[in-house]
Amino acid sequence: MSVANNYYFSYPGYSEILTGIADDNIDSNDKIYNPNLTFLEWLNNHKLYKNKVAAFASWDVFPYIINTERSKIPVNAGFDKSTEKDSYSQLLNNLQSEIQAMA
Repeated sequence: MSVANNYYFSYPGYSEILTGIADDNIDSNDKIYNPNLTFLEWLNNHKLYKNKVAAFASWDVFPYIINTERSKIPVNAGFDKSTEKDSYSQLLNNLQSEIQAMA
């Protein structure tokens, strides 16, 4: 993979993937809300997709990368259980439990 940021680790890389820009101010994996607008947030603000965007990730820093505080995008990250009651969320909750049991 080729990145434009000066760092070759997780948060700066995922931020670059989701925002399309390299931000040298993002220089750690600390749980700090991303100041940059992600594609997911941009899409969630579009009238056709308003409140239809969600993210499912394996790392508990993704709520910060996606900036759930500002974007209001639901993010299920790490092995947190979803509080949503729809069938897709419940299916993912069940799969997470199975994956943990296998580890």
